[in-house]
Amino acid sequence: MYIPLPAALRAPWIARALEAGKHVLGEKPLTTTAADARDLVALGGRRGLLLMESFMFLHHSVHRSVTELVAAGRIGEPRSFAAEFTIPPLPADDIRNRPGLGGGALLDLGVYTVRAAQYFCGPGLSVVGAVLMSDAPATGTPLATGPAGGVDLAGAALLSSDRTTAQLTFGMAHAYQCRYRICGSEGLLSLDRAFTPPPDLRPVVRIEDKDGTEELTLEADDHFANIVTAFAGTALGGGDLTGYGEQILRQADLVERIRRADAPAPRAA
Repeated sequence: MYIPLPAALRAPWIARALEAGKHVLGEKPLTTTAADARDLVALGGRRGLLLMESFMFLHHSVHRSVTELVAAGRIGEPRSFAAEFTIPPLPADDIRNRPGLGGGALLDLGVYTVRAAQYFCGPGLSVVGAVLMSDAPATGTPLATGPAGGVDLAGAALLSSDRTTAQLTFGMAHAYQCRYRICGSEGLLSLDRAFTPPPDLRPVVRIEDKDGTEELTLEADDHFANIVTAFAGTALGGGDLTGYGEQILRQADLVERIRRADAPAPRAA
């Protein structure tokens, strides 16, 4: 069963589907809190059901090719990762501008950058710092730091592991950006349209090093069809039904930690 409801409505309906014995492919993010994610993963495990988060971009072959290029040493040892996913302002009545439905840039766009950082930097990431910019209707300012009201329209986060850093930028009040870059000890690899490639797009991976710039044009791929195939194959083919749970929990935990990092420190009495 596919559940594409607004973010704040997904958790209860996913729980109902799992209780009814249905395998679930849920839109990202599955939940708006890490606690709800833990509950759903546990429920799916008890029921022996597949619960998959619909990060479709991960099922595009270009990212596997990027991983292979990095592993082959094309840019040396990976040192840092950066991702940007920003879009122009949305209509005022768009669900992504409604806090009661789980709107905001972090849950709609930032989660892509977090998941990409996990994919390329590994599971050991922690949140060093973050900021979310609110529409702040109470102050009348277009963008203001902190949760003064409305939804977060923009944000940034710095993550780190033992060997790499990840700088993430996301927002709904910007020019369109949809890309990531991996900086290594000997070169830089970058990819545009990283999260939203249409099925007929031939992605171009750009590699820059001391010898110049090379652009590799790869084959088109359909990540929409690929994720449905992966979901159905796992659910119906008797594969590992619980293997996605750890990914879901790490993702939800990092997103929640980004929110907490943005929270103002308590004032002294």
